[in-house]
Amino acid sequence: MTTFTCACPAHAELMDDVHAERSVVHLAHGFGPAWPLSYTHPRLASAAQFVACLSNSETEAWLRALVAGQDWSGEAVNHFGGVKAVFRSARQYHRVR
Repeated sequence: MTTFTCACPAHAELMDDVHAERSVVHLAHGFGPAWPLSYTHPRLASAAQFVACLSNSETEAWLRALVAGQDWSGEAVNHFGGVKAVFRSARQYHRVR
């Protein structure tokens, strides 16, 4: 039995059916974490949603960009001033509230 963690079609014949259906296989190709980042940072996510008027998907994209160290994310984040500007405003809002 092979233990490859690749789910691409080129390696599909090397894997058995049990390994191909596991979520670990999908993580190997960068499909993201097993749960949204807003679950691990709920206060920061809710503060950013309120301050920058972000939707749930925009908040997730913003958190991924923040963790990756990027300066720009979605349209709403860029309109607000970038990833760091949203973070500064969310942190300030959370401290005041």
